[in-house]
Amino acid sequence: MGSFHRDTAESTYTSDARSLTRGEWLLCTLHVERMRLIAMRGCQLIYRNDQHGIRPLLEMIGSDPENSLRGASFADAVVGKASALLLALAGAAFVATDLLSDAAAELLTQQGVPFYGRRRVAQIAGLVPGQPCPFEQSVRSVEEPGEALRVLVALNERLIAMQRQGSRHGPQD
Repeated sequence: MGSFHRDTAESTYTSDARSLTRGEWLLCTLHVERMRLIAMRGCQLIYRNDQHGIRPLLEMIGSDPENSLRGASFADAVVGKASALLLALAGAAFVATDLLSDAAAELLTQQGVPFYGRRRVAQIAGLVPGQPCPFEQSVRSVEEPGEALRVLVALNERLIAMQRQGSRHGPQD
Protein backbone atom coordinates (compact mmCIF):
# COMPACT_ATOMS: atom_id res chain seq x y z
CA MET A 1 0.00 0.00 0.00
CA GLY A 2 1.23 3.53 -0.76
CA SER A 3 2.07 6.11 1.81
CA PHE A 4 -0.64 8.43 2.99
CA HIS A 5 -0.53 11.63 4.97
CA ARG A 6 -3.10 11.67 7.73
CA ASP A 7 -4.10 14.89 9.40
CA THR A 8 -5.30 13.55 12.74
CA ALA A 9 -7.19 16.71 13.66
CA GLU A 10 -9.24 16.55 10.47
CA SER A 11 -9.21 12.74 9.91
CA THR A 12 -8.42 13.31 6.25
CA TYR A 13 -6.33 11.20 3.91
CA THR A 14 -4.29 12.60 1.07
CA SER A 15 -1.69 11.30 -1.34
CA ASP A 16 0.47 14.33 -0.53
CA ALA A 17 0.32 17.39 1.71
CA ARG A 18 -0.47 19.81 -1.20
CA SER A 19 -3.68 17.90 -1.91
CA LEU A 20 -5.47 19.15 1.22
CA THR A 21 -6.41 22.63 -0.01
CA ARG A 22 -7.16 21.50 -3.56
CA GLY A 23 -9.32 18.66 -2.26
CA GLU A 24 -11.30 20.85 0.11
CA TRP A 25 -11.92 23.38 -2.67
CA LEU A 26 -13.21 20.67 -5.02
CA LEU A 27 -15.48 19.18 -2.34
CA CYS A 28 -16.79 22.62 -1.43
CA THR A 29 -17.66 23.14 -5.12
CA LEU A 30 -19.30 19.69 -5.25
CA HIS A 31 -21.52 20.54 -2.28
CA VAL A 32 -22.31 24.12 -3.30
CA GLU A 33 -23.41 22.83 -6.72
CA ARG A 34 -25.45 20.10 -4.94
CA MET A 35 -23.90 17.46 -7.15
CA ARG A 36 -22.51 13.95 -6.57
CA LEU A 37 -19.85 14.15 -9.32
CA ILE A 38 -18.07 17.10 -10.90
CA ALA A 39 -15.10 17.62 -13.19
CA MET A 40 -13.18 20.88 -13.27
CA ARG A 41 -10.46 22.29 -15.45
CA GLY A 42 -8.88 25.12 -13.54
CA CYS A 43 -11.80 27.06 -12.07
CA GLN A 44 -14.24 26.03 -14.80
CA LEU A 45 -16.88 23.39 -14.09
CA ILE A 46 -16.87 21.14 -17.18
CA TYR A 47 -19.02 18.21 -16.03
CA ARG A 48 -21.63 17.71 -13.33
CA ASN A 49 -24.09 15.02 -12.29
CA ASP A 50 -26.39 14.73 -9.28
CA GLN A 51 -27.10 10.98 -9.44
CA HIS A 52 -25.87 8.47 -6.85
CA GLY A 53 -23.67 5.48 -7.55
CA ILE A 54 -21.27 4.56 -10.30
CA ARG A 55 -23.65 5.08 -13.22
CA PRO A 56 -22.79 8.78 -13.63
CA LEU A 57 -19.12 7.83 -14.14
CA LEU A 58 -20.08 5.17 -16.68
CA GLU A 59 -22.28 7.69 -18.51
CA MET A 60 -19.54 10.33 -18.39
CA ILE A 61 -16.95 8.01 -19.92
CA GLY A 62 -19.44 6.71 -22.50
CA SER A 63 -20.36 10.23 -23.59
CA ASP A 64 -16.73 11.36 -23.93
CA PRO A 65 -15.15 9.25 -26.71
CA GLU A 66 -12.53 11.92 -27.43
CA ASN A 67 -11.50 11.80 -23.76
CA SER A 68 -11.85 15.57 -23.45
CA LEU A 69 -11.95 15.22 -19.66
CA ARG A 70 -8.33 13.94 -19.52
CA GLY A 71 -6.35 16.12 -17.13
CA ALA A 72 -9.42 17.40 -15.27
CA SER A 73 -9.80 17.34 -11.49
CA PHE A 74 -12.76 15.35 -10.17
CA ALA A 75 -14.82 15.42 -7.00
CA ASP A 76 -17.06 12.43 -6.37
CA ALA A 77 -19.07 11.94 -3.17
CA VAL A 78 -17.93 8.30 -2.81
CA VAL A 79 -14.84 6.71 -4.37
CA GLY A 80 -14.33 2.98 -4.12
CA LYS A 81 -12.06 0.88 -6.31
CA ALA A 82 -14.62 0.75 -9.15
CA SER A 83 -14.84 4.56 -9.27
CA ALA A 84 -11.07 4.91 -8.92
CA LEU A 85 -10.52 2.62 -11.92
CA LEU A 86 -12.96 4.67 -14.02
CA LEU A 87 -11.43 7.97 -12.91
CA ALA A 88 -7.97 6.65 -13.83
CA LEU A 89 -9.35 5.61 -17.23
CA ALA A 90 -10.81 9.11 -17.70
CA GLY A 91 -7.32 10.54 -17.11
CA ALA A 92 -8.06 12.30 -13.81
CA ALA A 93 -5.33 14.68 -12.73
CA PHE A 94 -6.72 14.76 -9.18
CA VAL A 95 -9.56 13.12 -7.22
CA ALA A 96 -11.36 14.47 -4.14
CA THR A 97 -14.03 12.61 -2.20
CA ASP A 98 -15.99 12.61 1.02
CA LEU A 99 -15.63 8.82 1.39
CA LEU A 100 -12.60 6.86 0.13
CA SER A 101 -12.08 3.10 0.32
CA ASP A 102 -8.72 1.54 1.12
CA ALA A 103 -8.69 -0.22 -2.27
CA ALA A 104 -9.38 3.09 -4.07
CA ALA A 105 -6.55 4.84 -2.23
CA GLU A 106 -4.17 2.03 -3.15
CA LEU A 107 -5.24 2.01 -6.79
CA LEU A 108 -5.05 5.80 -7.20
CA THR A 109 -1.56 5.72 -5.69
CA GLN A 110 -0.51 2.94 -8.10
CA GLN A 111 -1.96 4.91 -11.03
CA GLY A 112 -0.14 8.08 -9.95
CA VAL A 113 -3.35 10.06 -9.37
CA PRO A 114 -3.13 12.46 -6.40
CA PHE A 115 -6.20 12.34 -4.16
CA TYR A 116 -7.90 13.75 -1.10
CA GLY A 117 -10.45 11.91 1.01
CA ARG A 118 -12.24 13.27 4.06
CA ARG A 119 -13.01 9.84 5.46
CA ARG A 120 -11.47 6.45 4.72
CA VAL A 121 -13.19 3.08 5.03
CA ALA A 122 -12.20 -0.54 4.44
CA GLN A 123 -14.89 -1.03 1.78
CA ILE A 124 -17.86 0.69 0.18
CA ALA A 125 -21.19 -0.72 1.36
CA GLY A 126 -23.93 -1.70 -1.05
CA LEU A 127 -27.61 -0.90 -0.89
CA VAL A 128 -28.31 -4.21 0.88
CA PRO A 129 -27.42 -3.75 4.57
CA GLY A 130 -24.26 -5.63 5.51
CA GLN A 131 -23.32 -6.36 1.90
CA PRO A 132 -20.50 -4.74 -0.09
CA CYS A 133 -21.31 -2.79 -3.23
CA PRO A 134 -21.76 -5.19 -6.19
CA PHE A 135 -19.68 -2.89 -8.42
CA GLU A 136 -16.84 -3.05 -5.89
CA GLN A 137 -17.09 -6.84 -5.74
CA SER A 138 -17.00 -7.09 -9.54
CA VAL A 139 -13.59 -5.34 -9.76
CA ARG A 140 -11.99 -6.80 -6.65
CA SER A 141 -9.30 -8.60 -8.70
CA VAL A 142 -9.19 -6.11 -11.62
CA GLU A 143 -6.22 -3.75 -11.84
CA GLU A 144 -6.46 -2.45 -15.42
CA PRO A 145 -8.89 0.46 -16.01
CA GLY A 146 -9.97 -0.68 -19.50
CA GLU A 147 -10.84 -4.15 -18.22
CA ALA A 148 -12.73 -2.56 -15.31
CA LEU A 149 -14.85 -0.54 -17.76
CA ARG A 150 -15.90 -3.73 -19.58
CA VAL A 151 -16.73 -5.52 -16.30
CA LEU A 152 -18.65 -2.55 -14.87
CA VAL A 153 -20.64 -1.86 -18.04
CA ALA A 154 -21.68 -5.52 -18.22
CA LEU A 155 -22.76 -5.54 -14.56
CA ASN A 156 -24.62 -2.26 -14.97
CA GLU A 157 -26.51 -3.62 -18.00
CA ARG A 158 -27.46 -6.79 -16.07
CA LEU A 159 -28.72 -4.74 -13.12
CA ILE A 160 -30.75 -2.44 -15.38
CA ALA A 161 -32.29 -5.47 -17.11
CA MET A 162 -33.18 -6.98 -13.72
CA GLN A 163 -34.78 -3.69 -12.62
CA ARG A 164 -36.83 -3.50 -15.83
CA GLN A 165 -37.95 -7.09 -15.48
CA GLY A 166 -38.99 -6.49 -11.87
CA SER A 167 -40.92 -3.32 -12.73
CA ARG A 168 -42.90 -5.11 -15.47
CA HIS A 169 -44.44 -7.42 -12.91
CA GLY A 170 -45.62 -4.56 -10.70
CA PRO A 171 -46.41 -4.84 -7.02
CA GLN A 172 -47.58 -8.21 -5.77
CA ASP A 173 -51.06 -8.11 -4.25
